[in-house]
Formats: sequence, C-alpha cells, structure tokens
Amino acid sequence: LKQHHRRRPGDPHFAGRLLSFEGLAAAMPPRNVAGNVARAGAMEDYDTQQVLQLSRRQMLRRDADLEMKNTKYNMSKLQESWLKIMRSAKTKTLKKQVEIISQNHERDVDRRDAILQMLDRDLDEAEEQHQVAVRSHLLNVDRLLEIQQSRLLALEDDFNKDVQTL
Repeated sequence: LKQHHRRRPGDPHFAGRLLSFEGLAAAMPPRNVAGNVARAGAMEDYDTQQVLQLSRRQMLRRDADLEMKNTKYNMSKLQESWLKIMRSAKTKTLKKQVEIISQNHERDVDRRDAILQMLDRDLDEAEEQHQVAVRSHLLNVDRLLEIQQSRLLALEDDFNKDVQTL
C-alpha cells in the first residue's frame, strides 16, 4: 500500500516522497491496537446512540402527531357532547316557557270566553227588555188610539146632536 503524504517541515521521513507501507510502518511509532479497538468501540457506541436518538425522536414525533390527532378528535367529541347537553338544557327551558305561555294563553282564552258569554247574556237581556218595551209601547199606542177613537166618536155624536138641534 502506497500513500502520498503532505510535506511536514522538519520531518525527514516525509520529505515529499511516496513511501511504502513497510517504510511507513518503520517510520511510525508502534501502534496502540487496544486504544484503536477501544476508540472504534466508542465510535460504534456513539453511532448506535445517534441511531437510537434519531429513532426516539421519530417515535416521539409520531407520538406527538398521534396525540395531536387524538386531542383534536377528543375535543370534537367533547364539544359535540357539550353541545348535546346544552341543547337538552335549552330544550327543557324552552319547553317550560312554552308550557307557561300556553297556560297563560288558555287563561286568557277562558277569561275572554267568560266575557263573551257575559256580553251575550247582557245582549239577550237587553233584547228582551227592548221587546218588552216595544210591546208595552204598542199597547200604550193601541190604548191611546182607542181613547182617541172614543173621543172622536163622542165629538162626532155631539156634533150630530148639535146639527140636529139646529
């Protein structure tokens, strides 16, 4: 394996030439294999934690979205139930008001019926009184006519007597 490295000032091993892997290994300090393995394990743990965090975030977002959806649904159900309760209460109130208004109307109708019956009786009595007065008037006129007729006959008899006396 050949690698190209940058020049590092003051470093005779890296004087800008290509080195072989063996030459590089000889120039490098001995490897810390245990440290590299530990670092690789730590990096894998970090990667695993990152993946877990990402999946937790996605799961929390899904849960939050589901919760929002459920909240909206439950709010609509709650509002619907509340509206049913309020409609029921309003219906009861309106039915009571209608019953009260109906009773007042029935009382007014009964009172007016009683007034109409009373006025009808008064009218019947007034008509009866009028008929009595008309009959009485006609009887009086008939008597007056009889009196007038008898006076006229008496005057005519007096006149005839006076004519015969003359």
